[in-house]
Amino acid sequence: MFNSYQEIDRKEYLEIRNWYAQRIFYASDTFDKTIMTLSISVLWASLLFINNKKEIIGGLKYLIFAWIFLALTILISLISFLLGERSNRDSLDRYDAEYLQKSSKELEDYDSKILVKSKIIWIIKILTIIFLILWVCFLVLFFYSNIPVHHV
Repeated sequence: MFNSYQEIDRKEYLEIRNWYAQRIFYASDTFDKTIMTLSISVLWASLLFINNKKEIIGGLKYLIFAWIFLALTILISLISFLLGERSNRDSLDRYDAEYLQKSSKELEDYDSKILVKSKIIWIIKILTIIFLILWVCFLVLFFYSNIPVHHV
């Protein structure tokens, strides 16, 4: 890399900035899209299961809890996506500020904003995984409670 941003001409700066922008967007976008796709797929599967069942034997409370955790998973994924987008913008702004040789105070402000948002995003992603696991557990309990038992 470069020792100083003074050594970078405008073209190199824009190439590096574009590379950073693409990497930041890809990293944030992949996790959120995966969770959203998985959430909608399982919601669709559970709705098909209910639609094809002539009668729900039991465990409706499990399905309700599963859908609550599904809604929380989707909501928190959207929050993560929006916060991630803002954090990405802050990272690019910080890179611009360093290139433009802003004061160390301004750079520290960017760093602190980025650090706080990164920690919040990390916590949100952990919560998303926890809600996703709880959602799947309650959905499995619902499916299991609706398996017909044939006594011989």
